[in-house]
Parts: sequence; C-alpha cells; structure tokens
Amino acid sequence: MPEGVLVVIAVDLVVRAAYVLTMTEGASPLRGGAIAVDAGRVVRVGTAQSIDAQYLAKRTVDVGNAVVLPGFVDVHAHVSQTFLRGRQNGVFGAGPFLPFLVTDLLTDDRVRLFGLAGCLEALRYGTTTIQASLTSMPALAEAVELCGIRAVLAEEVCDMSYEDAAYGRYVHRPGQADVQLDRARLLVEDWHRSASGRIIAAVAPLAPDMVLPGTYRQIARFAHEYGVMVATHAAQSKFEMQRVAEIQGTTPIRYLSDLGTLGDMTLLAHCLYATAEDVAIVAEAGAAVAHSPRGFLLDGVVAPLSDWLSSGIRVGLGTDDVTHSMWETLRAARYAAAVRGDRSITPYQMLELATLGGAAALGLSGEVGAIAPDLKADLQVVGCDGPEMTPMSDVAGSLVENGGANVNMVFVDGKIVFGPGRETKIDIPRSLDDVREENGRLWLDIAAKFGPELSIDQSR
Repeated sequence: MPEGVLVVIAVDLVVRAAYVLTMTEGASPLRGGAIAVDAGRVVRVGTAQSIDAQYLAKRTVDVGNAVVLPGFVDVHAHVSQTFLRGRQNGVFGAGPFLPFLVTDLLTDDRVRLFGLAGCLEALRYGTTTIQASLTSMPALAEAVELCGIRAVLAEEVCDMSYEDAAYGRYVHRPGQADVQLDRARLLVEDWHRSASGRIIAAVAPLAPDMVLPGTYRQIARFAHEYGVMVATHAAQSKFEMQRVAEIQGTTPIRYLSDLGTLGDMTLLAHCLYATAEDVAIVAEAGAAVAHSPRGFLLDGVVAPLSDWLSSGIRVGLGTDDVTHSMWETLRAARYAAAVRGDRSITPYQMLELATLGGAAALGLSGEVGAIAPDLKADLQVVGCDGPEMTPMSDVAGSLVENGGANVNMVFVDGKIVFGPGRETKIDIPRSLDDVREENGRLWLDIAAKFGPELSIDQSR
C-alpha cells in the first residue's frame, strides 16, 4: 500500500459528543470526542475529526453537548423488590423485615414484572450491568433478555424460614435450600452466557446467619463445578454478628473463610461490621465487596470504605433495593465517607467505583467498566444543556452532583436500550401498567396474610 494512504474502516456505529470520559487510567475528559463501535465492542476512541477520517459508520449518533461515559456497573441490586418503594426507606427499620416477609408471595410472574421495572429504572439512570440476587432468577432472566441490560443473576439459597426471619426468629426449614440449589443449577444450565452473552449465572447463599455450614460447602462445590461466582451478604447487621458468634464462635467473615467459601470469585455484600482482622482476611482471599451505602446511611450506619480500598480489596457500588439509581448511590457513598471523616475520596474516584470498580468486583474488567478498544460498547450519555450542569468547571464533579437527572441515552453492546432510537422491542408503558396492577394485587395478598396494617395506603 502506498505510503501516506489512509485506510478507511467500516464500522457499525460512531458516537460523537462534546466530552468523552473513558475512565481509563490517567485519561482526562476528551473534548470533541468520538467512539467507533463494531460488533458491539469499542474499536477506537479519539477526537471526532480523527475518528471521522479513519472510520466509515453505518450509523452516526451525535449527542451534542453531552458527556459519554461508561455505563455503570451495579454490583448489588435486588431489582425484583421494586414493590417496596415508599414502604422501606432504610434497611433495618421498625417492624418486620418486609423483603423476607413477602418472599413466599413472590411468584415467578411477580419477580419477572417487578424485576423488569427495576431493570428499566437502572437503564434510565445509566446502569448497563447489574448483579441481582433473589429467588426465581430464571424469571428475572426473561426480563433482562427483553429490556437489553447486562446482568449477573444469582439464585438465592437459604436454610431458614423467611417469614420467621422477618420477625428476628431463626427457624430451619428442611429441604428449602436443596430446592433452591436445584433452581440454581437450572439457572446455570439454561441461562449462563445467554442473550448474546449478556446474562451470566451465579449462586447466592443468603447470609452466614441464614445458611448452614453444610449448605455453604455444597455451594462452594457447586460454584467450582460450574465456574460461577458466589454472591453472599456478610457482616451486614448486628443480629448476624451476634448469631454467628453464638453458633459458630467467630465472625461471619472468618466463618466463611473457614468453610472455604472466600476466594477471587466471591462477592460480599455490605461488610459494615467487619473487623480489622476480617478486612485482612477478605483482602488475602481476593474476595470483593459490594458497597451499598444508601439504605444503611438512612439507618445511621456507614461503612469503612477507605479501609477496604487501602487494603487492596476490589470494591464496587450497589443500589441494593427500593431504588436503582447509581447516581444516588454515588452521592450516598460520598456522604457516608464524609461522615466517617474521610473527605479525600474525589468525585472521579466515586465514578471509578461505579464503573471500573464494579467491573473488577464482578470479574468483568476485560469486558465493561471503561471505554477502550475491545471492551463492550456499554455507554451512557449525560446531557449538559440544563442550568444544573452549567457552567461545568469540572466534568467529574458536575456529573456526581447532578448527572442523574440528565441521562438521555444508554447503549448496551452498541445498541440503544434507553432514549431516542431505542432498539429493544419492549412496550414500556404497557409493561409499567402491568407492574402497577400486580403491585396492587401483591399488597392485597400481604394484607390478607399479615394484617391490614401492611396494606397500601395511597393517601400517604
């Protein structure tokens, strides 16, 4: 080929924006940037001029005065619990623990419907990957496949009666964990790496105070057999800490370590009450932590985020339940760190936790979490035209403060899954109508079973 001849390469998509924030190491926001995408992956990032000169796109999307950044990775999202909105503000409030209380009323259809609403909310706020754990995950997988989000879905396994646990009682329910493990096996065999690779299966022992030692060992063997991640709550409450100390004579983290459950494919949710020794154990094992600050902050409890990070632990952010805006989670994490006296964590570092950190926590660093060649084209577009984003003296700081209200387009695998030009086939208005109707029926069932004080009060 003659020297100086520029080869033009055909690609599926080019996205142009006023700013591209790649979240790659050492990269500053790229002004007048563009992203070339082919076969669902990023080919190159550069100035719009350089991309236009080298690539011929089947489609060009110019988002104008906006920031394009990686889609968020939500590492702990109970998206099927959207029915709790308005009823559970913190995590452990007064009265029975509603997520446990209603577990037996959550049919496959309800998990699918409520989970779809949670996934759509996540997309609306720029999240492109979620890690979700609950029962009936094959039903949620159907919703994930439909709406276009990426997901690590973990079937929950629990030895104790959910209803009794809602009132603080530990009552073994024989056979329940075996049934749930069978469901986990079906989830892996039917859904792992499905939906063009968007769905990854995992297994989720509920928590050390809710799962017996023999079941944890079974789960460890199961995870090794299938090569899947184990996601479990750990050191999340004083009740758990006390129960495990009474029964096992140690901390939940040490208990999991002694059982051989901790490793580089283990994700630990919350870890609020982990001791300094526990933190060292987690770091040595190579396990990751899902930091879900919002609900606990409302309970007046904050996590030792800086201790985890300084110990070298992989940390990602999670929305937990009720609301699935990672933007709100970002701000809650920042506030919680400040409450503990750590004001050194910058807005950019918070964005790192929500992108690169989440990808690392889920073992997806080579796939998502940044905008770079060969990574999945999972992108969110944040508009900057509004007064809340004007002027924008610091891109990362402005995004963390006000970005959530301005997400106007989201891509997964280079396809628009939220915003103008959406390429998924789901009828969103009709689906949300179905969610509202089913929510009314669920709360009638809850009131009939547990008393009228738990019925919906539309006047409040």
